[in-house]
Amino acid sequence: MTAPRARVLIAHGWLGNRFQFHRMARRVTEAAFDVTVLSYPTMFAPFELAVDRARRAAANASGAPLHLVGFSMGGLVMRALAAEKPTGLASLLLIGTPNAGSRMADLAGRLAPTPALRRLATTAPALPQPAGIPVGCIVGSRGGPLGFVFGEENDGRVAVSSALSVAYHDARIIPVSHTAMPYARQTADLTVRFLRNGHF
Repeated sequence: MTAPRARVLIAHGWLGNRFQFHRMARRVTEAAFDVTVLSYPTMFAPFELAVDRARRAAANASGAPLHLVGFSMGGLVMRALAAEKPTGLASLLLIGTPNAGSRMADLAGRLAPTPALRRLATTAPALPQPAGIPVGCIVGSRGGPLGFVFGEENDGRVAVSSALSVAYHDARIIPVSHTAMPYARQTADLTVRFLRNGHF
């Protein structure tokens, strides 16, 4: 009997959608993984709703290894899920994730203090550190016109220092902006490499 293919769950960021990950999902599928790109509201919905959607998608009795991939806020969603130790959990990959919050979210939150923006703020409660699995970080460094807000290396939305403020095993900093990261070929290639090897 053929063993089930390893599963990959991909979570999008704030105001994002699953269609942003069409190229990445295709690339990961071609690498022989079973891919699910999650969909959940982020404008006014609570962070816990996204975590619940991820939890439901992760629940599967197939016994296949489960890899979690999250972009931006989706990385926080996957960190929250990883802390629950879902069955088969094999690795966690965080892409452009504001692990220590984002100054851009601080600014936006002053105008619209929505649940998602409060979760993305630098004052948000810390999530549990992932443990017992390989953890990877793909971090952008092309700040763009809004990069001056950070006063340090950033991708235009998230500071490099925030993205790397998690207990990771391997990381890559790439010259890509936050908004371009879901579409970048380099992101997809690094994702496949990490899923296969547990490192880049």
